[in-house]
Amino acid sequence: MGLIDSILGKASEVDGKKIRSDFENVLLENETVETAFAVSRQCLLFTDKRMIFMDVQGLIKSENAFTSVPYRSVVTFSANFAKPCTLTIYLVGREKPFVFEFGRESGLETAQMLLAAHVGEL
Repeated sequence: MGLIDSILGKASEVDGKKIRSDFENVLLENETVETAFAVSRQCLLFTDKRMIFMDVQGLIKSENAFTSVPYRSVVTFSANFAKPCTLTIYLVGREKPFVFEFGRESGLETAQMLLAAHVGEL
């Protein structure tokens, strides 16, 4: 389902170790990638220190825009398990939330549990 979900614009879980090379220029030396979700031109990466949103721009995917979000900046989040499955994350100082649409068997449960664990640690 991962490839089909990606084509349809729905996030699917990817191996954090495999995607680390895409983020090597923004990851700290001692930062651990916990999991990542990819959807067509976007990626949501969970590390042990923060979330990183990557938006690939340009026709040949040559430009990447990164947004680094410390877990302490999360005001609230919601996980909608009805179709379409979405994870909505509200941040301090940002009017519009980040919204990610997940595929059917994509790991929305994993994403929200991981986010809850990190936000709950603060």
